[in-house]
Amino acid sequence: MNGVGVKGIGIVFNRKSGKPVTTLDGYVTMLKMYGMQNLTATRDYVVVGIEDNLIYAYMEGTGKGTFPTIHKDMEGMNAKEIGIDTSLF
Repeated sequence: MNGVGVKGIGIVFNRKSGKPVTTLDGYVTMLKMYGMQNLTATRDYVVVGIEDNLIYAYMEGTGKGTFPTIHKDMEGMNAKEIGIDTSLF
């Protein structure tokens, strides 16, 4: 699932509290690139398609100057299974 040409929502959230820090909208490929460059050790990032409500990327921040851990097992999963409803956006 590469998400080329698909509009999506990117949500940066605190790992412990689950509260969103930043919400972005745009094309899925650009949102994935944002997550690769801007995560800290205490934050995670999810990219969800607006129309299909599927998870295109789930990244776990690992620390400054390192790439985040990408959870491939969550790609293609319905976002409602982890509590995200894109109809609110």
